[in-house]
Amino acid sequence: FGSNTFRFFDSNTDSLNWYAGEIAKMDQINPQVAARLCDAYNFVARLPQNDQSRVAESLYQLKPLPLSQNVRELIEKVGRLA
Repeated sequence: FGSNTFRFFDSNTDSLNWYAGEIAKMDQINPQVAARLCDAYNFVARLPQNDQSRVAESLYQLKPLPLSQNVRELIEKVGRLA
């Protein structure tokens, strides 16, 4: 789903929040797969500013969660880009 950038970053859906939640769930099961799911955010720097802000807001919900080190680093990196 994350590789479909047209639907992933669609402003008419709640896909960003859903995807962030799925990363958090997967991180509890398999942190390596969760880190790979973060690759969907590689295009954030190329998005318009309002979409970058939406991405940052969706990732903000993950900050208080106990995430693996790899996922936390990737999420924080995207947060700095947005």
